[in-house]
Amino acid sequence: MSLLGPGLIVGGICVFLGVLLLLRLRARARQVRIEEQTTPTGFYSMPGSYR
Repeated sequence: MSLLGPGLIVGGICVFLGVLLLLRLRARARQVRIEEQTTPTGFYSMPGSYR
C-alpha cells in the first residue's frame, strides 16, 4: 500500500489553494491602493472644511 498517489494529490491541492490565496491577496491589495489614490467625490467633505 503506497501513499505516494494520495500524497501527491493532496500536495497539489494545497499548492493550488496557496497560489489562489496569494492571488486574491494581491488583487485585494491592488484594489485598496487604487481606492486610496482616487480623489474624493462630492459625497464626502474634504478634511478641514467644515462648512
